[in-house]
Amino acid sequence: MKIAIVVPIIGNFGRKGFYHSQEIGLGKEIAKNGHEVIIYKCVPLSFNTELKEEAFEGINVKYIPTRSIGPHGLFKTSFIDKDTDVVFAFSDTQLIIPSLYRYCKKNNIKFIPYVGIAHSFQRNIKSKIMDQVFKLTTLKIYKKVKVVTKTDHAKQELMSMGAQQCVVAPVGLDFSSLKADFEEYDRVKLREKWGFSAKDEIISFVARLQPEKRPLELIDLFKEIQSQNKKLLIVGDGILKKDLLEKISLNKLEEKVILIPQVKYEDMWQIHYIADFFINLRSDEIFGMAIMEAIYYKSNVLAIAAPGPNTILENMKAHKICKELTDVKSHLESHKIICSQLDEDKAYLAKNFSWSKCASYIKI
Repeated sequence: MKIAIVVPIIGNFGRKGFYHSQEIGLGKEIAKNGHEVIIYKCVPLSFNTELKEEAFEGINVKYIPTRSIGPHGLFKTSFIDKDTDVVFAFSDTQLIIPSLYRYCKKNNIKFIPYVGIAHSFQRNIKSKIMDQVFKLTTLKIYKKVKVVTKTDHAKQELMSMGAQQCVVAPVGLDFSSLKADFEEYDRVKLREKWGFSAKDEIISFVARLQPEKRPLELIDLFKEIQSQNKKLLIVGDGILKKDLLEKISLNKLEEKVILIPQVKYEDMWQIHYIADFFINLRSDEIFGMAIMEAIYYKSNVLAIAAPGPNTILENMKAHKICKELTDVKSHLESHKIICSQLDEDKAYLAKNFSWSKCASYIKI
């Protein structure tokens, strides 16, 4: 069959070179089964002015320059080939979904939305308007079709709004893009490369420096930890960078905190491998690709309870779901890392969070 994967979301989601791309991972897995796969990915007009294409590993990626409203790409649905058999769309609350659904229906294309969240993250007038628009438009589509959700939380949210057909298919990792032989590298030398020593206990934080990620609260948490050997490695950039640097300076933590704005995805395995702990503080995390990568590279994950972390960590032994920041602090101070548990959790990850499992759930 001819399968289209549509990514209307504008932003860092799937940004080539810096992030683990969900659509590429899924596309590669579907292509293994002999299907023709085309990925239609929206990019801002400031990024591209002409449609660009890229082909590799059995898939074709089309980067579509488009107007947008915030993260909502407003591309022309006619870009999608009319002889397509299935459109699998990373949908959420995207404004384009109703017109995309109508295009699919008109051309006898099966439409499958993939949903991680059904409401706006922010709580202001604009977000309330967008939530109301969603209920009056996109939600009506979700009530008509079978919806695949990333988490049980998203499934329950949609069903409470009236969607009838919802199945859960967790996000997968593209294991072929990960560093399989990472443990053959000298961990001490890699630590020195990034500015740390063998004796340091490294806490890593990989996230955009935005309010919902809570980087400023991270500094408050870290300064209370009583340990000479604990060091903090922050990888990220964003609107709170200046405030973060000021807070690090104010608390005299310059020698204990290293901030790196960006790390190429090809080098991210090193960040996870050298770290003892990986923490995620977002209380509404949809999924968390970096969490899964940290587990793969055997960094101990501590995450605030949220739909994504709950789904990933609920059956794991070494990694912890925390209710509050005080729980994160407590685990950082007292938690004993058990290597055998990290190995078991990595095996559990490989078994339960692959794209092959997701593809079988959505029955393409």
